Amino acid sequence: MNTSTQNLPYDDSWYLDSRATNHLTSDVNNLQQRIEYSGPEKIHMGNGSGIGISNIGTSYIQSLKNLLHAPLITKNLLSISQFARENKVFFEFHPDTCLVKS
Repeated sequence: MNTSTQNLPYDDSWYLDSRATNHLTSDVNNLQQRIEYSGPEKIHMGNGSGIGISNIGTSYIQSLKNLLHAPLITKNLLSISQFARENKVFFEFHPDTCLVKS
């Protein structure tokens, strides 16, 4: 994943991510309620690098809790495992469809 948002158009779509352990957004406006984060934790990228977390909060999307704001990511990521755990649902994937079931 590219860790720089420079020269990239903003993409407000949300992408399901089976490897993400947390929901992530680069846009602070996606956070309805937020708390500035100053702890030592970083988001570990697939290439081994770490990027900082600026805020933690809730999303305007009611089902997304504990959303991390990391300005350097390039996509909004919905963590499949976090979403399933917090909403007591599971995901079912088919060739051209993804279902969320309870």
